[in-house]
Amino acid sequence: MTQGSDRPRRTVHAAASRKHCKDMADRYRWKLVDTKLNGDKILPVDCEFEGDAQFPSYMEDD
Repeated sequence: MTQGSDRPRRTVHAAASRKHCKDMADRYRWKLVDTKLNGDKILPVDCEFEGDAQFPSYMEDD
């Protein structure tokens, strides 16, 4: 999920904890901007990353 064009581009991914947000940022070299509780029971934290933080595709053709 990304924000509107009038603000700097941000991407949000849900996680199980704030620590998992930091782990995601470290693993994929994304800049973590903010974390917020979202009320979900399974993935209760929204991790907000700077830019277009998309997971790599492991299904690309060779």
